[in-house]
Amino acid sequence: MKKLLNDKSIYNIIKCIFIILFATIFLLLIFVDTNLKYNYANDTKIDNWICLGILVFIFIMIFIVNRKKKLNDNITNIIEKKGKLIIMLMFILLFIVQLIILNNIYFKTGWDASHLFATAEHYAKTDVFKNSMYYLQYPYFDVYPNNIFLTSIFGILIKIALSFNILEVHKFLVILSIILVDIAGIVMVKTIGNFTSKKTLKILGATIFVLFIGLSPWYIIPYSDTYSILFPISVLYNYTKENKKFHNYLLIGLFSFLGYLIKPTNIIILIAIFILEFFKVLFNILKNPKIMLKNFIGIFLGILIVFLFNTQLLKLINYTSDNTYALSPYHYIMMGLNTKTTGTFSTTDVLNSLSINNYDNRIKYNQNVISDRLSEFSFNSFIEFYSKKLLVNFNDGTFSWGKEGLFYLSETNNSSPLSNCLKDIFYSYGNKYIFFSSIMQIIWIFILLTILIGTSLKNVNYKYCTIYLTLIGLTLFLLLFEARARYLYIYAPYFIILSIISIDVIYCKLKKYL
Repeated sequence: MKKLLNDKSIYNIIKCIFIILFATIFLLLIFVDTNLKYNYANDTKIDNWICLGILVFIFIMIFIVNRKKKLNDNITNIIEKKGKLIIMLMFILLFIVQLIILNNIYFKTGWDASHLFATAEHYAKTDVFKNSMYYLQYPYFDVYPNNIFLTSIFGILIKIALSFNILEVHKFLVILSIILVDIAGIVMVKTIGNFTSKKTLKILGATIFVLFIGLSPWYIIPYSDTYSILFPISVLYNYTKENKKFHNYLLIGLFSFLGYLIKPTNIIILIAIFILEFFKVLFNILKNPKIMLKNFIGIFLGILIVFLFNTQLLKLINYTSDNTYALSPYHYIMMGLNTKTTGTFSTTDVLNSLSINNYDNRIKYNQNVISDRLSEFSFNSFIEFYSKKLLVNFNDGTFSWGKEGLFYLSETNNSSPLSNCLKDIFYSYGNKYIFFSSIMQIIWIFILLTILIGTSLKNVNYKYCTIYLTLIGLTLFLLLFEARARYLYIYAPYFIILSIISIDVIYCKLKKYL
């Protein structure tokens, strides 16, 4: 077995699975997106095949411009000399633009984000962690205990803000959200450096991040998405370094578990790492088992540090969890099989689960519904349903912006011409929102297209397989559980990295024709 399978063959198997999965997704986006009706369809009026045509035209124009070798060489020389400065200026400018946008389109949202903020603010002012009511009768944090950690952090941050007489505490959390998103971009650029030494690719990666993530208005909402986007990219940065030390593995464990406490999908990257490290042991790729043991000790030490920190945090807020209303994974599988909602959030499913007070009985109910829903599928309806779920997750370059409940709960009173213009662009009901959503969709199609082509042409190693396995795991997670494009947001830097490397591969293959 070991002779038949080695590190290269395992990596190639992972690569093939990734290509098959994302080729399926891309073909669905191009040929099926307008032919199926599903929940939370994107707001773009331009069909994806038109987006693809626009991209092909742009590629042709770039190749024509690239024929002017002197111009290309001059730009490359400037980038090689001033690359770090250019990237630094890009992120400084981005931060300024984000603050301007924030000041002009600022709003408070509803859904879960409002529960977290209201509880955190109350705790900061009273030292009482009040469990707000969900659907007016269920204790919110008993239903969603995964949000306790972030709410506690919010409460501490608000306390700090109030101690400095910062009264606009919600906006304060938003500004921290912006900072975390931008730091994630900087770490992403550094991670690109683990894959390639070309500064042009780092700047290209920074550019795509600024346009696709930096200008995406999700940073307006202080919630688990923006507050955890830094962690998976930080894990990837530490794992893909050439000469990893003990502290890199410690940080992998620390960032993975810290991210997990904020948003459970953050743990997928750690699972991918464990799988790859397991293959190294299984096929004797690692020559010294003591090094492997030391690495795992570092990871578990990082996890332990965060675990102990979370334990103390729970004592500080004096909160005791109760599983009377806790929703098990079976509930989310059940909801992921709901054909009426295309596997997205279902109020009916939530209320039906919560109506059963006993945790074990609730699991049995969920299991029975899962069995019933699976039995109702024919082969064709099964394929159609999961095609729709893939479209829900992957067919929205805005990451389902504006589609959560009571999204614009309270809006800014700013009515200046600039504010009105930006609201028109970034509010999902704005007259110019179509331009924003269309641009984001074009960038998203571009990212997926380049990934698909470049991955097919690129030789693979453990660094690429870390991303491949993570995105495979994320896709399967969203197919199995609740679907939503927003859940891709924290792994968006992974997609950008693959796209950047793919662009380089494609360019090198076509260079002889330029």
